[in-house]
Amino acid sequence: MNDGFFQTDVILDKVVINDLLKKISASYQEESKKSQFGGTISGHLNCLPKSEAEKLIRNVKETSLLNDISKYFSVNIYDYNISIGANINLPGSHFQHMHVDSNYYDEFFILNIPLVDTNELNGSISIIPDSHLRPYSFIKYKIEGLYKKRVRINQQVGSCLVRTSNLWHRGTPNKTKSIRPMINLVFTKNKNISNKNFLVSNLDNHPDLIGSIEFANNWYKATRAGYLWELLTVKVPLVYSVKRFIMSLVRPSGTST
Repeated sequence: MNDGFFQTDVILDKVVINDLLKKISASYQEESKKSQFGGTISGHLNCLPKSEAEKLIRNVKETSLLNDISKYFSVNIYDYNISIGANINLPGSHFQHMHVDSNYYDEFFILNIPLVDTNELNGSISIIPDSHLRPYSFIKYKIEGLYKKRVRINQQVGSCLVRTSNLWHRGTPNKTKSIRPMINLVFTKNKNISNKNFLVSNLDNHPDLIGSIEFANNWYKATRAGYLWELLTVKVPLVYSVKRFIMSLVRPSGTST
């Protein structure tokens, strides 16, 4: 049995991380002038660092991280697929709803690498230790007071957070004037054994490391309807909670809502 997550000390190269931070920040400044994304009201965007993440991935491979993940979760992570992305916590962002990243029996693992020091000011991640031990519906989450066990994970540049997708967590407000980027390496079971392109063991030739930095929607669509729904759920969070309550009544416990 484990806590559903573990943290590391500063084990990654701060020079490599700072270089990636500068490139993502500059790219966002340019892209935000010409594009609209779902998630800008809530203040949380997705990002694909692509080829700019090569040095960081090489740095990760030089550490014991991959073996540590295998040992902690009792899996062979080299047989898993990996996707390489990031989330961008924007200045003036809002609390996300506490959530899990997958249905309970579709578990995967996430390696979070902050590109800046994270704290209560710029939106460090909030998690609930041990919330992965059994499947919860949103109703059970509320009734059992799981939310009372929330803790903040403040991190230094060069440190890492590894967690299961079944761990309840949320993004928090960024009260600074700078973006707070965090690289997300997501490890999922390979369901197509004939396709080895995305395996951890193929990181040197991984398709996610090709191309230029891109940004994408987070939770919400970049449409008029998506904009209105995002605005409503940010300004009146109870609306989204009611939706999740209803979904919990009709879906099996442990289903992501």
